[in-house]
Amino acid sequence: KTVVLLALSIAPGHSLGAGVACLLAVLLAKEEEALAARVRCFAFAPPPVFAPLSAARGVEVRAFLHGEDCVPFLSVDAGR
Repeated sequence: KTVVLLALSIAPGHSLGAGVACLLAVLLAKEEEALAARVRCFAFAPPPVFAPLSAARGVEVRAFLHGEDCVPFLSVDAGR
């Protein structure tokens, strides 16, 4: 298979869309290792969608957060 992609920037909306974009960027980079250095994700208030952070190694994910927004700080432990 031949994949030609010079660069891919994923810039989603807020919250759930940002979380999906983070996962898409990580999965795409893992599927096509040659693209890992070219995939960039700009996420606005994404929920925590993967752990540990080493899962996203080699993928540029930039998360923009607001201190008063609860979504980026949600977790299973916080809900208990």
